[in-house]
Amino acid sequence: MALTVTVQATVKDVACTLMTSHLESTASHAAERKRQLKTAFDEMKKQDNTVIFGGDLNMRDKEV
Repeated sequence: MALTVTVQATVKDVACTLMTSHLESTASHAAERKRQLKTAFDEMKKQDNTVIFGGDLNMRDKEV
């Protein structure tokens, strides 16, 4: 299960959400990594402001 760290912030009077995550890393866990990324996207959709998301996604070219 991926853990997404979320912080509510204000940058120059603009409310935003900062999110980061570290997804499964090995090639053999591609299905789990994709599930984790979907979970992160679902969390982003719940926000009512601009979201900046980054982290160690461990995505392979064929998974993008």
